[in-house]
Amino acid sequence: MIVIVGAGLSGLVCALELARAGAPFVLMEKNARVGGRLGSIYEDGYTFDLGFQVLLDNYPAVRAYLDIDALSPRYFEPGALMWDAGRTFTFRRPKMWTDFRSALQTAVDPGVSWGDKLRLGMIAAGLLARNDEGILDEADAVSTKTYLEGFSDAALERFFRPFFGGVLLDNELETSATLFRYYFKKFLTGRTLVPRFGLQAIPDQLVGHLPGGALRLESEVTAVAFEGGKATAVRLASGEEIKLDHLVLACPEPVTAKLIGARVREAHPAAVIYFRAEQSIYPEKLLVLQAGHRKLVRNLVQITNISPDYAPPGAHLISATVLRARVPPSDVAAAEQEINHIFKLKPGTLSHVRTVEIPYAVPAQAPGNVFTQKFAKPFPNVWRCGDQVSHASFQGAMESGAVTAGTILHDA
Repeated sequence: MIVIVGAGLSGLVCALELARAGAPFVLMEKNARVGGRLGSIYEDGYTFDLGFQVLLDNYPAVRAYLDIDALSPRYFEPGALMWDAGRTFTFRRPKMWTDFRSALQTAVDPGVSWGDKLRLGMIAAGLLARNDEGILDEADAVSTKTYLEGFSDAALERFFRPFFGGVLLDNELETSATLFRYYFKKFLTGRTLVPRFGLQAIPDQLVGHLPGGALRLESEVTAVAFEGGKATAVRLASGEEIKLDHLVLACPEPVTAKLIGARVREAHPAAVIYFRAEQSIYPEKLLVLQAGHRKLVRNLVQITNISPDYAPPGAHLISATVLRARVPPSDVAAAEQEINHIFKLKPGTLSHVRTVEIPYAVPAQAPGNVFTQKFAKPFPNVWRCGDQVSHASFQGAMESGAVTAGTILHDA
């Protein structure tokens, strides 16, 4: 019997591979839904995703395990609106590198200097010539911030910090430059989307392929029993004990630490403040980047521009990302004020509808980390997977779960 702890992406894909091989397993999830840190709350006609995340359609694991068409994908336009001190600049990534018109629009937009565009183009060309594994194999000893030295302050504050600070959940850009290069390449070549009815559709689609009885919701694993240096059973909060041959810990690092004593890296928190508006505050299907190192709102999007089904008819839903673990009422008011200032809105235009806090959003991914590792084996029959050991992305989580399952099956 193989016990998997955690029904996030890595746990779900691990379970799928075991199911395909006919191996006996059970997938344990403490919550009443699958998805872990990926999911949605549905309330009063609104869809509140658990953090602002987007799916890139060019991840190999996404293409392998998900039916994107069945998600009813709603796509962003490639680019961003950059706001700086009262001025708005439109940065559009050409839909194709042969798309002369959009390339020309980007070239002449004053938001980023010619020198910055040239440097950015050179980095892009270098990355497009390399495969993903080659990029991730580089255990870079420098941070993203150090790697970007040479770009102007305007480029750093208008684009790199608000965009990649939001992607990496790291406003200081201390994350490894290896990951910056990897994500940059994926954004250059892929399309960005959300499912029509929210991110919860992704894990829900995966779990639909599991055999009946394989998933146990609201079943929290609280302890692991060991004998002779090997795990022999897990105990649940209910007191039930399940004997096992292999244990897969597809859960966040703090849970793993509680169960087997593993180390816990520093975490990057995030929160999303959701506002409602009666009228659209901007028309484009673009992310809005707010320049400024100390701004509270790192980036924002009127998510109903992408998928109108995120809100009831006639309402518009704005998702504002802040890089904090807790969001007191004063921060909600400050975020509203920043958005009002960007779009010149009258006070009262926006109404706060919900805040979603994620104190442990991703582990810190510092320079020197190995991002091609798919699993770790702290005990002979105990396996760790997901962003505990791999890079924090859809690809990293899903690939990690698949490789873990394959290795267990090979060793069995």
